[in-house]
Amino acid sequence: MRRDQDIAVWAQANLRTLDGGRAVVTGGGSGIGLAVSRGLAALGAHVVIADRDAAAGEAAAGAINALGGDGSASFRAVDLAEPEAVSTCAAALGDAPVDILVNNAGILPPLRRRTTARGDELAFAISVLGHFALTASLLPALGAAHAPRVVW
Repeated sequence: MRRDQDIAVWAQANLRTLDGGRAVVTGGGSGIGLAVSRGLAALGAHVVIADRDAAAGEAAAGAINALGGDGSASFRAVDLAEPEAVSTCAAALGDAPVDILVNNAGILPPLRRRTTARGDELAFAISVLGHFALTASLLPALGAAHAPRVVW
């Protein structure tokens, strides 16, 4: 059995189904975010993979959709270090209910200090400022869900 199938089997055996709910996972194109995206899709959610790496995000969505089952995935580009990109992503997601928001994206600690175009430290901009702005922008969509959850 492939590793992605192991995740799906575990999720289906241990968690409640999400039956068509919508989840947004930042950094869902690789690593922990990809594993979370696979697990949520295995439970029947439509997972929006929000990632700055378009190739990884599209590939992740394609791999999840190829697994079959009740869940599905799509990709939405977002660079959490860029406020305009966060606003564009949130607007594209609209006000349809978001049942689960997983604020997962981040970067490894840099060997040297890096900043955004606005002068914010890059890791802080992604991990805190970007996720805060995305969560705030999605509050109407989260509020439209029956029992929304935000995982940070």
